[in-house]
Amino acid sequence: MIEQILRDLYASEINASLSWFWDGGFDVALGDEMNGYGAQDTVSTLDEAAEWLRSNAVQLYPDSEFAKKHRRGFE
Repeated sequence: MIEQILRDLYASEINASLSWFWDGGFDVALGDEMNGYGAQDTVSTLDEAAEWLRSNAVQLYPDSEFAKKHRRGFE
């Protein structure tokens, strides 16, 4: 799941980051240092990171190809 999310974010030209420090959870963000971040958070698992990236990208970029592919129900 995470692999497809990352591929589709990249293909839609949506900047994102995913990082971790051993037992500190996963830091996720949409945006970048140069243009600013639209959303940032820390989650506990890689599955939560994938879902966070998916749902927040759909909300922040509703007209993107990513959102068209990954929208579920009413976000």
